[in-house]
Amino acid sequence: MALLSIVAKKPLFTKKIMTNLFPNLYLHGLKITDCFSISQIKALCDYFDNDLEKAFLAKRRDLEKCEIKTETITKFLKNRDAINLKFEKAQLAQHNIGIISYLDDDYPELLREISSRPPLLYYRGVLSTKDQLCVSVVGTRKMSSYGRSATHTICDDLVANNVTIVSGLAYGIDSTAHKVAVHHKKPTIAVVASGLRDEDLYPQAHLQLARSIIDTGGALVSEYPIDTPALKQYFVARNRLIAGLSMGTVVVESSLKSGALITARYALEQNRGVYAVPGSIFNPESAGPNNLLKLGAKAVTSGLDILEDLNVAYSAIIPEPALYTPKERLVVQCLSAEPRTTSELIKDTNLTTAELVATLTFLEMKGIVKNLGAQQYMLLKTIV
Repeated sequence: MALLSIVAKKPLFTKKIMTNLFPNLYLHGLKITDCFSISQIKALCDYFDNDLEKAFLAKRRDLEKCEIKTETITKFLKNRDAINLKFEKAQLAQHNIGIISYLDDDYPELLREISSRPPLLYYRGVLSTKDQLCVSVVGTRKMSSYGRSATHTICDDLVANNVTIVSGLAYGIDSTAHKVAVHHKKPTIAVVASGLRDEDLYPQAHLQLARSIIDTGGALVSEYPIDTPALKQYFVARNRLIAGLSMGTVVVESSLKSGALITARYALEQNRGVYAVPGSIFNPESAGPNNLLKLGAKAVTSGLDILEDLNVAYSAIIPEPALYTPKERLVVQCLSAEPRTTSELIKDTNLTTAELVATLTFLEMKGIVKNLGAQQYMLLKTIV
């Protein structure tokens, strides 16, 4: 069966990555034996003074000195004999997957700070977090129109100030956050709970979004090797990386039992900023952020609130008033984040049906309003 590829014509590896790839293959080899925990891999590398080749080729007596159980050592030695690192290198190259270890200078610094940092990261695209401010935007898969509007507002502000959005490629808030960055042609990082081949990615419905993330200078990131399916337990582990890559995490909408709140908890444990978008007390998907606010999270209504809390200089992007007509301003004043019908708008604006439809069309083209179908419209952002 033919394998899909996000970038078919041009490999995404730089010369530097190709040069540094082979030493990290030994760490990749340790990973795919599926025998060691993160702490055991770290202990093994420490024992050999970070000589990854020696760690991978360790003899039984050396493994025993690292206090690894006998049955684990036996399993490792057997599995290691079945690994062909040259084949592994070819597989990674075929799928444009780079690998970077915690020993490399360009391993993400914020991620290096967390106690459970993965010894090896797999990525597609451009994983460059140096001199970049990363903020994670997460939330429910059951996004409301209010959640969509809030995500657009927050992410518009962040990407306009060159903040890299980090999220999880999931339905709802996560994918909306990525799409805002892609729309503005700004890099965004999607951390996934699977391998990075096209056929490994979850959900498959976001395969095109994954391609677009790479095309606009972003990256897909995982701690899992090729051919790893998206299992339930991997999503919880993935959330620590979303928080770990970011200076702060904002929860837009979520229930009281959600992965977004797990991400917020990791952010708190990692001494990073935790932010929440206030929501309706009658919406179960606002219960998560509302509860975070009770616990001391900072309430935010824009991305600028986050930048201010992080003490980052920012500029408010103010559209030129001359770009908007009096009719457009009139319609916007009658819209909100809650859907409104054309009948309601005609009544409130006194515009004719033709005038209203034309005005809404232009506002939609400018990204101010969204057509929800069934003659319903909502406001995505205000104009001044």
